[in-house]
Parts: sequence; structure tokens; C-alpha cells
Amino acid sequence: MKKIAFFGDSVTEGSFEIKAPAEPGSAYHALLGKRLPDICTVNAGVGGDRAQNGLDRIQADVLAHCPDLTVVCFGLNDIPAGKEGLHGYLQALEGIFTMLSPEKTIFMTPNMLNTYVHPQVDPDYRSFAGIAARCQLDGTADAYLEDAVKLAGAMGVTVCNCYQQWKKLWQYGIDTTELLANYINHPPRKMHGLFADALYPLVISKLKEC
Repeated sequence: MKKIAFFGDSVTEGSFEIKAPAEPGSAYHALLGKRLPDICTVNAGVGGDRAQNGLDRIQADVLAHCPDLTVVCFGLNDIPAGKEGLHGYLQALEGIFTMLSPEKTIFMTPNMLNTYVHPQVDPDYRSFAGIAARCQLDGTADAYLEDAVKLAGAMGVTVCNCYQQWKKLWQYGIDTTELLANYINHPPRKMHGLFADALYPLVISKLKEC
């Protein structure tokens, strides 16, 4: 049986509403796993992690499981650090891709952050919501993920660009902030299906190469 590791932050872990327990069974990898019953999946998502945190724990949380394929999704917690944090983000991603072997890796870009401070956002997170919205609107999020996609391509890593799918929804006039379970950065259960649908053909293709 082949094994896929899903390596990322709270979205991968299966977090939805703030302060609620994670629900890994509702996350995108669980949805994908239902379509790939002969595949063993490893949830290596940790809430709050940036790419550097992922690099720090990659040996214990991913490589120790000897996956045939790893889906990497970091960025949501890196972007609020601003453009001055971009270099460190790319360095950490490069380290992750190198340790995983590019040919056995898919880089999945995350969803958009909020574009405004929603009136129903948790009061404890209103300040962070403001920072996140600014980074989404001023081009910081685009810079991070565009450069990450370029890095992945240069290293031979397959890219699943879900961020661009979210951007298209926003450009078509859909309120993508309303689509977020916590109105900041966690996609709801339904939108995890977008990730699963986008990943499915790429995973099938990569597993054939294993």
C-alpha cells in the first residue's frame, strides 16, 4: 500500500472555527482518501506552523513515515509576517523540497486570507484579522505564493495552485471572506473539497511514477 503524507498548518490539521477542536476527518486529505481507498494517508499538519516550523519537524513528522508522496502546504501563517519575511519563507520551502525529494512532492498553494475584518470575527483575533487583510490586499500574499510557485517549478516540484482558484472566485465578485469558517484563514468543510478535487489528478499521476 502506497503512503501519502500531508504536510502543513492548521488547514491540513483540520481546523475550522477558532477555539474548536480539529476535525481531521473533514479535511481535504480525508476527502481525497475516500477517493483513494488503497492509499494510506499521514496527517502531518500542525496549527500555527510556518514553513520554518515544518522544516524543523520534517524528519519526525514526515520522513520517519517513509511516504511515497508528500503534499506540502505552508504559507498562511508566513504571509502575515509581511514582505520582509518572504526570503525566510522561500528558504524554508527550499529546505523542505530538498529533504523530501522534488519528484516525490506536490506543493499545494493555500486559500486566500480574508480581505476585510468581518463583523463576526472572534474579538480576540480582530487585530490579526486586520493584519491578514492588509497582507492579502497589498500584494504580500500574491508575492509569497507567486515566488513559492516559481521556486517549486525551478526545483521540479509539481504545483497544485489552489490559491489561484480562490483568486478567481474573488475576481468574479464572490466574497471569499464569507467563505472562511473563521473569517480569517480557515476554509470551511465544503471548500476543502476544492483542494481534494484539484489534488486528485495530480496525486494519481504522481503515484503512477512511484
